[in-house]
Amino acid sequence: MKYLRIVATAMLAALVLFTVVPADERPETSLPHHLEHFLAFGFAGALLGIAFAMETLTMLIASACFTVGLECVQIPLPSRHARLSDVVVDTVAICAGVLLARIRLR
Repeated sequence: MKYLRIVATAMLAALVLFTVVPADERPETSLPHHLEHFLAFGFAGALLGIAFAMETLTMLIASACFTVGLECVQIPLPSRHARLSDVVVDTVAICAGVLLARIRLR
């Protein structure tokens, strides 16, 4: 379980890094923008749901706060822009990942 906590934390750190680097330095895939976000945040949510033993509601609230915080961090950055659509997709994805992992663990 300790290994999964390290991996989950590293995934969150990667999401932060990819959020704050200049837009032209961010890795991109050929996937549509929102699908790319959904997969990344959904995977992070699944890792969190498996790795950390906290109440599911607490995990969902913390995950939602994380995604909102990430978008807010982009506001003052010159090459980045915060979008409401990204907040919605990221929050739904990370929460879905947490919930699916928790259901799977039952």
